Amino acid sequence: MSQAKALQVGVPLRRLAAAAAVLGLVQGLGSVVRDCALTCHVGYRHAPLAFLIVAALSLPFVALQIKMQQRWGNESWRVRSTLLIALSLLGFRFLLSLLRGESGPAGVSSVLSYVGFFVWVDVAFMLIGAQLFALLQGDEQETERGLTVFAASVFAGGLVGGLLTSVINRWLTERLLLPMDVARDHLMILMALTLLLLIPIARASTATRVRVDAPNNTEVETPERAGAVPSAQRGGFAEALRVLAGDSQARAVTTAFVFAAASGICLESLFYWILTLNESGGAGFVQLLASLSIWMNGASLVLAAGGSARIIRHMGLAVSVLAVPVCLLLGSGYLFVAAALSVMLVMRVLKDSLSGGLYEPAAERLLVRLQGARYGQQRPIFEVASRLGSGIGALVVLVLTLLFHASLQVMVSVVVVIHLAWLISLIPLARRVR
Repeated sequence: MSQAKALQVGVPLRRLAAAAAVLGLVQGLGSVVRDCALTCHVGYRHAPLAFLIVAALSLPFVALQIKMQQRWGNESWRVRSTLLIALSLLGFRFLLSLLRGESGPAGVSSVLSYVGFFVWVDVAFMLIGAQLFALLQGDEQETERGLTVFAASVFAGGLVGGLLTSVINRWLTERLLLPMDVARDHLMILMALTLLLLIPIARASTATRVRVDAPNNTEVETPERAGAVPSAQRGGFAEALRVLAGDSQARAVTTAFVFAAASGICLESLFYWILTLNESGGAGFVQLLASLSIWMNGASLVLAAGGSARIIRHMGLAVSVLAVPVCLLLGSGYLFVAAALSVMLVMRVLKDSLSGGLYEPAAERLLVRLQGARYGQQRPIFEVASRLGSGIGALVVLVLTLLFHASLQVMVSVVVVIHLAWLISLIPLARRVR
C-alpha cells in the first residue's frame, strides 16, 4: 500500500516579487504622507500616542484576520481586505478635504483624522505584509530565497515610491500651485490606486500542495483549496497568545521582537523630536522626507539584493543578527556628542537600511531555522510581538515627554539603554543557531 505525504510550497517567486514591489511602492508613498502629517499637525510630543494605538489594535486585528481566513479562505480574504484598505485611503482623503479650512488643516477633527490615518496605514501594512509572509512556505532553502526576493522587491518599490513622491509633490506645488498639505494628501489617492494592483496578484497567487508518492517517488501538484486554513492558524486570540508564549524558545523570540520594535519606536520618536526642532514645514519639508525615503530604501535595496546574503554567509547567521543592534548602539551613543539634524538623518538611514537590509533577513533565517515547518503559519503572529514592543516604546516616550518633561539628552539615554537590551535579548537565540 503506497504512502503519500503533502508538502506546502509557496507561490512562484515572480508573483511574490510583484506583490512585494507593489507593497513597497505604497509604503514609499505612505511613509512620506504619514510622517509629514504627524510631524506638522500632531507634534512630536503626542506622536507616540499613534504608536500606542497601533500596538493596542495589533492583536485584535491579527485575531480578526485569522478568523476571516478561516471563514472566507486565504484568497478571498486577501482580495477583500486589499479592496477595503484601498477604499479606506480614498475615504481619508475625502474626509480631510471636508475638514480643511481656508488656512489649511485646523481643529481637533483634522488632528484626529491624521492620527487615524497614521494608525490605519500601519495596521493595514501589517495585515498585508503578514498575508505575503504567509505565502513563504517551503523548506529552509526555498524560504531563504523567497525572503531575499521579497525584501529586494519591497525596497525597490519603496525607492520608486520616494522618487515618485518627490516628483509629484514638486509638480503639484510648483506647477499647479497647490498648498503643501493639499499636494501631500493627494498622494493618498495614488496609494489607493496602486494598492488595487495587488488584487489580480492575490487571485493568481493560490498556493499548491505537492503530493509525493513514497514508493514511486512521484510528485503531483494539486491546487490548495481556497477555503482551507491550516489547523495551526485556528483559534484567534488563544492561538496567537499560545504561539507568542508557548515555550521557552517562543518566549525568547517574542522578547527579541519586542525589544527590536521598542528600540525602533524610541529612535523614531527621537527623530521626530529633532526634526521638529529644526524644520518648520512647507513644501521643502515633504522633499526632505522624500529624499530620506530614497536614501533609506536605496541603501536597503543594495543590502537586500545581495549584500546581506554575502555578509550573512561570511560572518555567519548569529554574528549577522547581533551586528545590527551593536552598530545602532554605537550610533545612538554618538548622539550624546552631537544631536544635530544631520546626525539624526544619518542615524535614521542607518537604522532603516541595516534593520531592513541586514537584520530582518538574518532574523528571518534564524526564525526559519528555529521554527522549521511551523514558520509559515506562526511568522505572521510574531508580528504582534513587534507591535507590542512598539506600544511599550511609545508608552515610555509618552511618560518621559508628557509627565516628566524629559530633556533631549534623557531621551537619547533611553534609546541607548533599549538598544542594549535588544542586543542582550538576541544572545540566547544566537547561541542556539550556532
